[in-house]
Parts: sequence; structure tokens; C-alpha cells
Amino acid sequence: MNNDKLITDALKSRNNEQLSENFSAMMMAKVNAEAVKTQKRKTALSYLLVAGISLLLVALAAYLLKGYLSVEQLKGIGAIFAAPLFSPMFKFGVFIGIIVLFLLIADRQFRLYYERRVKNQNR
Repeated sequence: MNNDKLITDALKSRNNEQLSENFSAMMMAKVNAEAVKTQKRKTALSYLLVAGISLLLVALAAYLLKGYLSVEQLKGIGAIFAAPLFSPMFKFGVFIGIIVLFLLIADRQFRLYYERRVKNQNR
């Protein structure tokens, strides 16, 4: 009830000036800018949350391995992971990974080009 009275008083006390022609366009631009800011903030927070949880899981795994395994066993695990780094299959896997990365980047660029082209044709 009190809010209704405040709104009514504010509307009665304002001057009868006309709003500018592009008032609604400016207002919508501000609303859209706030929506973009909110979306960016949510995206950044979600990335931060995923990164934090991932680091926590890695730290937990390292802590558990340290507690359950002896130093000799941990060195053996390191040797197991280091040995494949010099194998031909690892090099081939890296090569395939680079090709896949290149294709993903090319796909993204072609999609952007196609979307721009379609948008320009619709104008």
C-alpha cells in the first residue's frame, strides 16, 4: 500500500515534459547491456567453479596417493607415465590431436563466415 502511494505521489509531482524520441531505444539498449553483463558474469563464475572443482579433485587425488603409497611406489607411477612420452604412439597421438585442433578451429571460422554471409544476404 505504501509503495502505491509513493508511486502515485512521484507521478503527480513530475513535470509534464515529453520524453525524447529515442527513449525506448535507449532504455532497451541499457536493458540489453545489463543482460549481457549478467550473462558474462554467470559464464565467468561457472568457468571459475569448474576450474576450482577440478583443482580440488586433483589435489585430493594427490593427497590420497601420497597417503596410501610409499615413495618407491610413487616413483614407479612417475616412470609409468613418463615412459609413453617418448614412444612413437605418443608422438602420433600428438600429431592427430594437432590435426583435430586445426579442424575444429577451421570449422568454427567457416561457421562464422557462413553466418555473416547469411546475415548480409538477409539485409
